[in-house]
Amino acid sequence: MNDLRRIEKEIQEKQRLVQFLDEIRLQHFIRIRIVLQQDCQNK
Repeated sequence: MNDLRRIEKEIQEKQRLVQFLDEIRLQHFIRIRIVLQQDCQNK
């Protein structure tokens, strides 16, 4: 039973990490799009 709790905790931590990375990737993607749009408008 203890092992199960430990495993659940590890899974939750990994999910949190994945969520965090997804948010960072999304923000990065949005920033790149904004820069590209501005670049296109400047030409």
